Amino acid sequence: MGFSAIEKGAPLPALTDIEQRAPWTPRVYLLRGMMWLLSGIGLTLFLVGFAESARSQSVEQRVRTAQRLKDQGATEEQVRAVQNDTVPHGDLAPGFSLIGLVPISVGLAYLLSYRVENKKHTIST
Repeated sequence: MGFSAIEKGAPLPALTDIEQRAPWTPRVYLLRGMMWLLSGIGLTLFLVGFAESARSQSVEQRVRTAQRLKDQGATEEQVRAVQNDTVPHGDLAPGFSLIGLVPISVGLAYLLSYRVENKKHTIST
């Protein structure tokens, strides 16, 4: 259906008729900056939460879990294993969440560019 105009030899519309681009404004920097900044904050919070949830249990939690297992009929070896569990349950260090600083920095750079360009645009008009 879309190729019928080409097959008949009809002229194609000019690209400018199909797609009118809006003039560039400093607001582009604002939008990009907000997207990058908020994405970076979200990524950082997610990774911090994930790293915190992967930490080892406190002594009190291990004792409670061991007592519950003992009440349910677990062997002494299983109860000791739970009591001595000091290894974190995840491989993600809390410092890994600093990777979120990369998109945060890009977002801040865009916001700074927005501020500079917006001042230039305001002064020139």
